[in-house]
Amino acid sequence: MSGLSVDAKAYGKFKLIVTHSDGRKEESSEFSNLLLNNAFSNTSATEFTYCGVGTGTTEPTVTDTALVNRIGPISSSANGSSSEIPTTWSGSVATVGRKMVYSFALGAVVGNISEIAIYNSNATLSTILVRTLVKDTNGNPTSITLTASDQLSVEYSFFVEIETRQPAQTLTIGGVNYQASVIVGYPESYASSSTKEASIIPTRYPYANTPTNGFFFKEVMTIPPTGTAARLDTGTGNRVNLTASSTTDRSVAGVIKETISCTIPTTTQLPNGASIGFCIIYTSANVANIAIAFDPPLPKNNTVGYTVSLSFSISRK
Repeated sequence: MSGLSVDAKAYGKFKLIVTHSDGRKEESSEFSNLLLNNAFSNTSATEFTYCGVGTGTTEPTVTDTALVNRIGPISSSANGSSSEIPTTWSGSVATVGRKMVYSFALGAVVGNISEIAIYNSNATLSTILVRTLVKDTNGNPTSITLTASDQLSVEYSFFVEIETRQPAQTLTIGGVNYQASVIVGYPESYASSSTKEASIIPTRYPYANTPTNGFFFKEVMTIPPTGTAARLDTGTGNRVNLTASSTTDRSVAGVIKETISCTIPTTTQLPNGASIGFCIIYTSANVANIAIAFDPPLPKNNTVGYTVSLSFSISRK
């Protein structure tokens, strides 16, 4: 069975903070950015680790690969901080995020700053992931003047919107219709537990942990209420553990898609030939955040086997 997916939308916001020699701080309003094609197509683009600024005024396009005119050094978030942004809910849609602060040394950047970029986890790569022009409170391009006695900090907040109750799909097996529904139980798992920068890898929203992914199926499970964050029940009832595989597709501009698949052999079944109510993907810590629920439960005996695939995608909002 395929076609089941968890689809997420990503976007970000910048804010500039200038600390003057007398201790005064000036903060800009928040302004949006453009996630570039390279953020999705570059296999090295996993985290938003470095920040650079420049004096260019050309409007960003999705195909940008560099600042128009970078000045000063590239700052790492290690010089600042990285923290979780509290999750917000709109019905069953959760918005999770992390905030990175990139702090430049005093006097390291001098000039009229009008553009900002974010680089990935390898600062030697010349290609950027995010670019924006500095904006005023009305959203118009502007610049900020920095002198040798000023210190610049850049805040970048990265948000991911996740539909935690994907629409059910109808599967027809042996002439019987079954409803398959994807349930995301704890969408902020990565954002709340990571000590790193934000990531654009889709299986981290929610955290499926594909490098060591595991898979199990079981008959019964308690489903958390819609609009709440709760890890899925892994302890009650019988379960059968299997190993899943994963693939990554970056062929579509502006989209990363990861697919986790697992085959349930005909010879593998629950005690007493119980039906499959849920297929669950869990992390290496045996914590489950994602499940596929079947209504009615799928029949399972030694003559029936299944291949289950669940895709995770992330694209720019």
